Amino acid sequence: MNQSFHYLVWVTWLTMMLTSMLEVIKGLLPPFLMESLNLNSSQIGFIFSLSFYGVVLANLSCGWLTTKIKPQNLYIYSLYVFSVSSFLLAWFIESYSVWILLFFIMGFSFGIAGVLNNLITPVIFPDKSGKMLGILHFFFGLGSITGPLIVQFTLSYLGFNWNAIFFVYSFAALIFISILHKSSWPIKLGRPLNINISFKNFLNQKLLIVFSLLFFLYVGTEIGFTIWFVSFMTSSYLIEPWIASLLFSGVFTCYTIGRLAGSYVIEKIGYYRGLWYFSLFATVFLFLALFLPGSKGIIFYFFFAFSISIIFPTMTAIATSIFGNKAFLFMGIVFAIGFLGGSLSSWGMGVITDFFSIKTAYEMIFLWFLVFVIFQKAFLHNLSKDEGRR
Repeated sequence: MNQSFHYLVWVTWLTMMLTSMLEVIKGLLPPFLMESLNLNSSQIGFIFSLSFYGVVLANLSCGWLTTKIKPQNLYIYSLYVFSVSSFLLAWFIESYSVWILLFFIMGFSFGIAGVLNNLITPVIFPDKSGKMLGILHFFFGLGSITGPLIVQFTLSYLGFNWNAIFFVYSFAALIFISILHKSSWPIKLGRPLNINISFKNFLNQKLLIVFSLLFFLYVGTEIGFTIWFVSFMTSSYLIEPWIASLLFSGVFTCYTIGRLAGSYVIEKIGYYRGLWYFSLFATVFLFLALFLPGSKGIIFYFFFAFSISIIFPTMTAIATSIFGNKAFLFMGIVFAIGFLGGSLSSWGMGVITDFFSIKTAYEMIFLWFLVFVIFQKAFLHNLSKDEGRR
């Protein structure tokens, strides 16, 4: 790697960390929004859903935007928009309409940065993209762990209000922008991408459909598994809520450690082989976790989280390598469909829980993941023959 890219790499890592911190603090916001803005749960859910749809729109539009705007400039613009939005939210923090507008814009702007983070990394590290994407997502996990701790320390110990949190987000984005202005960029990212493909041709892109399906199934598994985990522990295993919350933090810790450790393993054994092995391990661990009697299987939920942690960055590395110059256009679509899978699974698990039980919902997640593993073997088997080239 060109030494001058170090600043750029660090910014991608830190923005990834900041993105996850913004996501996890949503779990801490409802009491503040209920007390200060007198919002009900439906209104709060609406705010959060707009942030999600902003991310989806960012994923869908990012590829097209890179054909009109230099990826280098698009990345910087997205951070400017996020910084201004965070500042305005901090200033008008007690306005419901401001929350609606700015949470959508913040989701969109950081969604753009998130897509570009996943695409810049393979450009800088073409020969070890799997390893470096694993490290990139390690920082996402690190933000998930440290975010709630930092917010609680700022609010409870230092005595600041929520507006201080968003002022810090705004300031952090400005620091990243100043670093990016001094960074060197790969030549490829210094001009709009020359990609010309019609909408009709998308349906002829078989690998685009394959990876969209795989990401749909995988992201559905991960989000469904994590978002209902605390409720699952308290309902099915009768664990105290505070202990279930600690176990939830343990799951994110396993994600984080797994992405860091797994990134090195994947580089040693190969992307396709590593993806297949980790998927098989995860299948076995989730089966044991769900079907061992009593609480004997709880430990295997952590092994499952560790095993699946490397799947997203590894599939991203494989897909970006295959798509080549079209990766900036195609991967946004793939990520967006993946997020839709997450939305469907989290909603579907709630429905299954209402009609049956949360244990049944987790058994459905096991079947969902099993379909992912089967499809992965069926669709990526022929591609894995090219493993020797990596």
